[in-house]
Amino acid sequence: GLSDAQWMVDNLNGRNPDAIALVGDIRDKHVSDMIRQKMAPLAGLKAPDGVYMSFGNHENLEGVEDYRKLLREESPFAENMVLLENQHVILNKDNTDGCS
Repeated sequence: GLSDAQWMVDNLNGRNPDAIALVGDIRDKHVSDMIRQKMAPLAGLKAPDGVYMSFGNHENLEGVEDYRKLLREESPFAENMVLLENQHVILNKDNTDGCS
């Protein structure tokens, strides 16, 4: 619920991560105002190298287009996280390949 999402955001932000990856299975129902409200704290995730999300199988059960629109077009999500679908991002830290 909303308090769980806010706890997770506070906990993750408190760890000062370089990047955050949300790997899907957030919900398996169509996007509704209730889901927007419950997901709203996720827009508060902060990491200097970005906040990324990919879909899991649950988002693909119902309403994947709704989630795509929510995360790519609607505020506050579109401004604060990057939705990756069949894509990747290479993050470099201190001019290394990230593996050092």
